[in-house]
Amino acid sequence: MSSIPKQVWNIERTGFAILCGTIAYMIPNDRSNIHPVLMGIILSILATKVVYGDYDKGYQWSKNDVYFGLVVGGFGALGAYILNIIRKKSIIL
Repeated sequence: MSSIPKQVWNIERTGFAILCGTIAYMIPNDRSNIHPVLMGIILSILATKVVYGDYDKGYQWSKNDVYFGLVVGGFGALGAYILNIIRKKSIIL
């Protein structure tokens, strides 16, 4: 547990990644053939990287970059998946 960066537990970054996944799920993509959950993963990773940065400093690739992709992508997928469930159970959305 000590090798996992402390930024993983940042609630603001986590909420932002989930929000990005939710927004990405709502983007109409009839022409691109990208699954909405995959779109949530991609957008959450890219937007979180731009807004908050990743877990380490500098331009070197490290295991923290792998953690970043897995954690932030997972939260983006979670946001897209939650919206998918809400849309299937609701007539309004």
